[in-house]
Amino acid sequence: MKKSHIIWSVEEIEKFLNQCKMGSHYLTFLLAISTGIRKKEILSLKWEDINFEKKIIKVKRTKNLNNTRLDLYISEYIINELIIHRKLQEEQKKAIGELYNDFDLVICTNTGNSESVKSIDYELKLRAENAKVRLIKFNEIQYTHRVLLFEAFQNYRRSQKYKLFQNPYNDRISGYIPSVAIESFLSTTLPLEDFRM
Repeated sequence: MKKSHIIWSVEEIEKFLNQCKMGSHYLTFLLAISTGIRKKEILSLKWEDINFEKKIIKVKRTKNLNNTRLDLYISEYIINELIIHRKLQEEQKKAIGELYNDFDLVICTNTGNSESVKSIDYELKLRAENAKVRLIKFNEIQYTHRVLLFEAFQNYRRSQKYKLFQNPYNDRISGYIPSVAIESFLSTTLPLEDFRM
């Protein structure tokens, strides 16, 4: 029998993200929940991949698609969090000087090196336990994202009487939702209270 995935509720996400603010991986999990991108995609994300003006992240696909790139639209909230994170990273870079290894990574260690997958998994477990939410695997964050996105789109569709032509559980938002709809509900990606009915 196939095991079903755990999907966090909005309340669980809020508790978890509040707990993440006490650690160093708030942005990691914020990106995962708000965009649905994979762990390795987040860890390989570079500052050059982010277009702050157009609010787009160019994601290098890591699974089954021959290293293709995908443009993901992000909300103003995520842009602001990225700006804050970048400023903190620049301060860290100045503080340790030439010991900092600048690989242009968005998510990295205090010395600029690539963050390990195990440290992300450890942080996920630690923050979930401290937040007293159900423990999930990182890939279940993707499923949580898809469900929230689908619910937001359903709310948009009800308000606009817009018909969905393809399965909303497809891999990413671009390609199956018209751009006129994207901007409308992407602004509701976070804060999370916008997902409540």
